[in-house]
Order: sequence, then structure tokens, then C-alpha cells
Amino acid sequence: MHRLLPILAYLIGICIAIFGAVQMTVWAPVRHTIAVGDPLAVQGVWGDEGGTAWSNGDARVARDRHGWADWRMITMTMHAPTDAPVAVGVTINTQRVELVVTQQPRTMMLLDAVSAPNAQLRIQSPTTVVAGDRRALGVRIGALTNTRLALPPMRVLWVVLQWMLPLIAAAFWMWRRGWLGAGAWGALATLQLVMLQQELATGYANPTLLLVSPWRELWSILMVLAALWPTRPTTVDESVQGRRIGLDLLRTVAVGCVVVAHGLPLLFPSWNSERTIFRWFVSAGDVGVDIFFALSGYLIGAILLRGLPRFRHWDAVRRFWARRWLRTLPAAYVSAVVVWLIAAPRDIGGYLQSIFFVATLNPAVLPSEMGFWWSLGAEEAFYLLFPLVLLPLLRLLPGIRAYMVALSLIGLTAFAVRTALALMLPADIAGNVSYAIYARLDAMIWGVLIAVIRVHRAEWYAWMAAHGAPVGLMCAAVGVMVLVDAPRWLVASIVLGHTAMTIGAALLIPALERWQTLGGPRRDWVVRSLALISYSLYLYHSMWEQRVHLWFGSATTWTEWVRNVVVYLGGAVLLATLSYRLVEVPVLRWRDEKYSEE
Repeated sequence: MHRLLPILAYLIGICIAIFGAVQMTVWAPVRHTIAVGDPLAVQGVWGDEGGTAWSNGDARVARDRHGWADWRMITMTMHAPTDAPVAVGVTINTQRVELVVTQQPRTMMLLDAVSAPNAQLRIQSPTTVVAGDRRALGVRIGALTNTRLALPPMRVLWVVLQWMLPLIAAAFWMWRRGWLGAGAWGALATLQLVMLQQELATGYANPTLLLVSPWRELWSILMVLAALWPTRPTTVDESVQGRRIGLDLLRTVAVGCVVVAHGLPLLFPSWNSERTIFRWFVSAGDVGVDIFFALSGYLIGAILLRGLPRFRHWDAVRRFWARRWLRTLPAAYVSAVVVWLIAAPRDIGGYLQSIFFVATLNPAVLPSEMGFWWSLGAEEAFYLLFPLVLLPLLRLLPGIRAYMVALSLIGLTAFAVRTALALMLPADIAGNVSYAIYARLDAMIWGVLIAVIRVHRAEWYAWMAAHGAPVGLMCAAVGVMVLVDAPRWLVASIVLGHTAMTIGAALLIPALERWQTLGGPRRDWVVRSLALISYSLYLYHSMWEQRVHLWFGSATTWTEWVRNVVVYLGGAVLLATLSYRLVEVPVLRWRDEKYSEE
């Protein structure tokens, strides 16, 4: 029976998804009203005045559209500001209509082809200044609606199938992944259904990723190929200690995401202002940090589990703190001094707040200097708090039970705080909650849980090593889609986006830890080298980006783009290598002599 339950979950989910797609295509409201006072939808108007708005002579209306329909009807009402008739030109796509408008409201309809999704409805008219009003008034616009035209039955079936493609491909990929696979697929299906319901209110105006072509078809093809790709799980001798190439690869991907995200100012200025591009760079930074959190949790979880009986005593706790802080803080504070030579901070107060890990205590104000230190502060806080919570519990409960209770207390508290802040704070501040140290302590929990499973549930860990990577990739994909589309669901992105991303990264660990090679000694050497300097690269890349920006500014040509990227990446890797050789290695050698891990 337990084997049939995931199958039943898939079937129920697919039925619900089909219902949602049919609802969106067939039963969705055929009429959608565009608020003329909405600055995101209409430009060139003086503002909402009871559901209508005066244009300034050149109003432009964003085309809310039903993307699956070939045609739709635009309906609008206009009238002039004075008794004198006004000649108005209305353009949509390449179609232009000339008409005369008087003070008597006039309604007009335009047949609009959806084949030009970026076109705008443009209303041009002469302007008039009326007595008692300083504004230059064009025509008054009101009752602006669009109507989706009905589709033939066979077209409806085809559109529903198109929307179902990602979910069908995902179900095929997650097949035989048990409850983990059913859960990941359920998260993807829920995400798509929620987006469909939101699009009902906007006329399919903001579709992204799963809902828009060609991304919809591309992701479907990639998932099917991943499902068909032969997997040959390798095993590793657990007695062999040292670095694992798979985890080094994950660490390299993480630092690469962060370095790419923070290099945006060196690229074309338009990329920084274009929301579609900008959000991908921001999300890349989030992905990198979440992967680092999962890896750190796994490492710390394993260390604490190995010495769990000793953590009933303060000596073991102090030794743990000394080893962790000597691993992270010396290199960090050396970089905080070096920054004065490369790109000196301008805001001394913000600089001090960042390096003492208090800059993000108030989400309303983000630090202007060394802002990326917030993630380092979250890890340091976890190192500090976990043993403090674990120590008294070990005196009351058996070892592993105390461990799990401590883990639950920290994780649930941080999750509850982040949720409460996301719900209570204004929208323009709530997004900063993701950078508050105390609200992100649960990020390390998932890596710690993988370490617990490895030690106490070896059969589960072996199953995850064989089947967990696809589930992890899907969970991470769901997290990325929520984070990229944060304006659509701000609270969900803060509360669930990072959680899904971190869970996905943690689920990749068992499979990647089994990897013995990436296909050749040269590849292995490159990845291992980057992984070794990844921490220093994280510390130095931002200051070097500022220095390169001071030298060259943002790129205006592709030649300058290449120059900025080469200088940025090359200089950052060089600084990180020097930091690793001159700071990290000597300090770690002294630490191991002074505070050996018992």
C-alpha cells in the first residue's frame, strides 16, 4: 500500500493541474478591466479620478493579454475636456484609427492580434488647459477593458496540453523517487497552479518560466532528458577521509553564483535597470548563499555528531567555537583591513556595523558597506547558538534526541520570526528580512539533517545518494522560480523560496559526495582549486568589483564587457589565492596544533 500512495498523489495532482489549466483556458473571465490609474499599466495620465484618468496627450497602455488567444477585443471610453471636438489617434500594433471625440463619452472597440506581445495601446491627442486646472489635458479615458475571444475546442485541448507539459515531464522525472519525488512534484504543481490563478486577475499579463513559451517547452525537454539519462551511482570508501570532488563542485557553483551576481555593475547599465535581467542576477546570489548554507550545515552537523557525548561539558563547546572561529574570522578580518587598500569604505558606520555582524538587525536599513557579510554573520550565529542550546538539553535528554530538539528549536524559531516579519513589515521593507541574520538560522538546518541521516539512517542515506539528486534539483528549481518571481508573491519568496532552495541543495549532497571524479584529472584540479579558495573568493570579490568599477565603469560595448569580466574574475581569483596561501593555510595549521579535534 505504501508504494501506491505516491502514485495516488501523482494522479490526484495531475487531475487538479488539468482542472486548473482548463479553468484558465475555458472558464476564465473573458473580460479584464485595466485600471487607468495604475502607473504600472498606464503611462501618460494625470492619475486616477474615480476610475477614469485624464491623459497628457500621449497615453500608453501596457497590453495585458491572454497569451493563448489569437485575438482579443479592446474596448475603451473617451471624452474631451471642452465643448470643442478633439481629434484623437489610437494605435495598437500597426493599426491606427483616427476619430473625433466630444464631451459626450464615446466608446470604441479595436480588434487586437496577440502576435505582438510587446506592443502598446497608444492614445494621442492635442492638449487643453481648462480654467482652474494647471494641467495640460488630453482626453479623459475610462472603462478600458479587453475581451478574450473564444477558442475552438481542439485549440483548447492543445493549449491545455501545452500548460500540462512541464508537469507531465516532471512527473516522469520524479517517477520511482518515492515520497521525496512526490513532494517535489507537488511543490512544482502547486507553484504552477497558483501562478495560473493569479493570471486570471491580470489577463495573463505577467507569465514567467513555466507559463511562457519557449521556457515551458525547454524545461519539459530538459526534465525528460534527465529522466532518461542513465545513472550509475558510485560508492566511496567511507573510511577514506579528505575532500570529495562532488562537494567541491557544489562549493564552486555556489561561489560562482555569488561572484556573477555581484559583478552586474560592471556589465551594461541597461542590465541593472532592466527588471527581467536584474532579477536573474539577484537570484543567482541568493542561490549561491543558500548552497553555502546547506554545505555549512552538513559540515557542522557532522562535527557535532562526532563529538556529541563530549558536548555535555564546556571544554568541548569552547574548543568547537575556537576551531570554527579560527577557520572563518581571521581571513575575514584580514580582508576587512585589505579593503581599505583596494576600495576604501565611504560609510564608516556601515562598515563597522557589517564587520561586527549587526548591520541587518533592523531590516528597514541595509548596510551600505560590506553588505555580503550578513551571510557570514548568520553562520557565526549558528556556530554560537547551536552548542548553547544543545548543552543544557544533553543533560536532560539522550544524545540524539537532545540534538534533534536543539535543531528543531533553532530552525522553527528562525522560520517563525522570518514569517512574522514578512507578514508584518511593509512591502518595501519586507524583502530585506532575507538578509536578517536571526531570520535565516534555519538555512543551516537542512544540511545538518543530512548529516544526521548519514550517521543514524545509513539505508536512507544510500537511497538518497541514488535517487535524491533529481529531487534536489527540482526543489532547487522551485525555489529559484519563487525567488525570481518575488514581486508576484513577496511573502512566499521570503518564507518559502529560500527554504526550497536550501532543501534542494541539501538533497544533492548524498549523491555528490559519492562522486570520485569529474571525468579527468584536469577538471578535478580546476574544481578543487576553486573550492579551496572559495571562502577567500567570497571575501574579496566584492571589493575587487568596486575597484574595477572605479577604473573602468560599466561596459558600453562588448569589448569593454569582456575586458571588465576578465579583469574582475582574474583579479578576484588572484586575491583569493593570496589570501588562502598567506592567511587561511597558516592559521588553520596553527589551529590544528593548538586545538586539535578530539
